[in-house]
Amino acid sequence: MKTGYAIGEMESLKKIMLSTATNFGGEFFVRENMYLNVSPGISTLQFSHTDSANASVFNKKTFLDFSISLKKYYRLSKNSSAFWDFGICGDYFFRDKREINAGLNNSIFINHNLGFNFGTIASFGFKTLITNKLAFDVAIFVQQDEFFIYKINADKIKTTRNFLVFSFYREFEK
Repeated sequence: MKTGYAIGEMESLKKIMLSTATNFGGEFFVRENMYLNVSPGISTLQFSHTDSANASVFNKKTFLDFSISLKKYYRLSKNSSAFWDFGICGDYFFRDKREINAGLNNSIFINHNLGFNFGTIASFGFKTLITNKLAFDVAIFVQQDEFFIYKINADKIKTTRNFLVFSFYREFEK
């Protein structure tokens, strides 16, 4: 599980602070101490602001995420390792919900299927074996959107997301 914050850039609002949480994944053996990570999931970006008419706006954007990365481990002791991870990611922007409070006029607008963000991911952290089949790791993870493809009416949002990651791994039979 990842949880953290993001800084988003939108043409209408410049830079804004967002909150985010996302996904689950799997690790596949490539060669000694190197793995391919495949991580599908869901993330949300949420923020509030005041629009040009002085109305309070709460916005929640929801994405389907998919990332592929290469993870390299460096053994520190019998039960612990350090690692780095680098890869690519894509986000499908499938829901945008806005709640607008303008005094007595309250409105909710929901749009679907708005576009895609593509970018890069990187992380580093530490992994500890709990048992011979179960491990725990903690990592710092960064995701940077590089470009996007959106519908004309969608708010284009480019983000840099920073996460603190806590993961449990269970090794299945080979």
